[in-house]
Amino acid sequence: TFPKLMEQPDIMDALRSSWAEKESTLKRSEKRDHEFLKSVFVLVYHDTVYPLLQSVSLPEYKWAEEESEGTRWRIIAEFLKKKPGRRGNSFFFIIMGNTKKTF
Repeated sequence: TFPKLMEQPDIMDALRSSWAEKESTLKRSEKRDHEFLKSVFVLVYHDTVYPLLQSVSLPEYKWAEEESEGTRWRIIAEFLKKKPGRRGNSFFFIIMGNTKKTF
């Protein structure tokens, strides 16, 4: 899913802000442990990026199209406000009323 993320800067921005939020809650000793940081980053990625990439309510990213970008930003901002945290990303689909994309 990371290559898909690289094509969508708004979701990358959501990941950046979620990571900054999570990183600010870590202890100094946790920040020095690189393996711990990697595992926490993976959790943040799975809780933030994966649900957004799989959301059917998020329109396809189209560069320089203001209406599409505005809609995407509203959906992403709403998701970040309601983000489930430790409940897991499947909770996102319930609270947002989404169904995930089929294979």
